[in-house]
Amino acid sequence: MRRKKPPSLAAIVLGFCFLLIANSFAQTIYTASSGYTRKTLEVGFNFVGLTLHNPVVASGTIDSVTVATTLTDDDANFVTTLGAAGPLYILRILDGTLSGTVVEIASWSDNDLTTMGVTNDFVGSSYEIRKAVTIGEQFGTLLGSGSQTAADILWIPQPGGAYNRYFLFQVLFGSPEWQIIGNTTEIASTVPDPAAVELGSAVFIQRVGTGTNGSLLT
Repeated sequence: MRRKKPPSLAAIVLGFCFLLIANSFAQTIYTASSGYTRKTLEVGFNFVGLTLHNPVVASGTIDSVTVATTLTDDDANFVTTLGAAGPLYILRILDGTLSGTVVEIASWSDNDLTTMGVTNDFVGSSYEIRKAVTIGEQFGTLLGSGSQTAADILWIPQPGGAYNRYFLFQVLFGSPEWQIIGNTTEIASTVPDPAAVELGSAVFIQRVGTGTNGSLLT
């Protein structure tokens, strides 16, 4: 009776490599979403979700809360990382039951962030903070400028279901400037510091004319 030769060392190593490769394909890998979308702007109302955001400026873990108003990170110094005061910031929860939750941060102190809708579920969650994207950063001069009745209108949602409307007013001399049409008045006023657009929020763009810029990166 003829005896079979045992497999060689090279064959064993090769088989082990194939096994590792097969196992790697069987695993499910999750990564953070990235990239951008291109939105074609048609005449009329265009619903646009914003996905391009500023870089992370702070991160950590929420140690405690004051229900409804305050998030506390004992290891943070927000005055150092965010400044004594300034623009609107956006906080995003990265894990736990509230993973993906986004809140606005309008003020802060050494360890505390003031916002709305805080519950005990925030405690123990990891977070990241980004500066909110502004109208100028997101839209630049993409929207058609002109008078209040001729320019494209940007509708930005406000608390309670209202909207503020913004447009690029073409001044007689110089570059266009952002103006706002208030919720209770049709009289436009200049926006000295273009309002922040909340991370992940959706806006409406009311396209009045075709112009020369028909698409938007978001």
